[in-house]
Amino acid sequence: MVEWTDAERKAIKDVWGKLKGDIIGPQALARCLIVYPWTQRYFGSFGSLSDAAAIMANKKVAAHGKVVLNGLGRAVQSMDDIKNTYAPLSVLHSEKLHVDPDNFRLLGDCLTIVVASQLGRAFTPDIQAAWQKFLAVVVSALGKQYH
Repeated sequence: MVEWTDAERKAIKDVWGKLKGDIIGPQALARCLIVYPWTQRYFGSFGSLSDAAAIMANKKVAAHGKVVLNGLGRAVQSMDDIKNTYAPLSVLHSEKLHVDPDNFRLLGDCLTIVVASQLGRAFTPDIQAAWQKFLAVVVSALGKQYH
């Protein structure tokens, strides 16, 4: 179990409170699909992902980005038990969807870039450190079934 300082808890919840989920989730997933095109193989039913413009305009990408961000909200609400909160998602992604667990880290990196661009100077190094720690715990929990 991870130990959170009061400052880390506050930073993570403050960042979360400032995010616009209907924007951040779709942008992060789209960025991941563009920057790491091999991740597109999990989204074959989403229609055209032929180039950046198609990905950015894809309604299924946007909708799934919102789902991803809503799922991240569950981790924010369950910071002391992320592993158990994400256990069903870990099983789903491992056993049914067969997602390479490294892709969770890649999406987390894209999410951080999008969050930083939204928050600007408010995304200080200390806040980023707390956010990165939080995402590392989420990524680990999503990958738990793979271990």
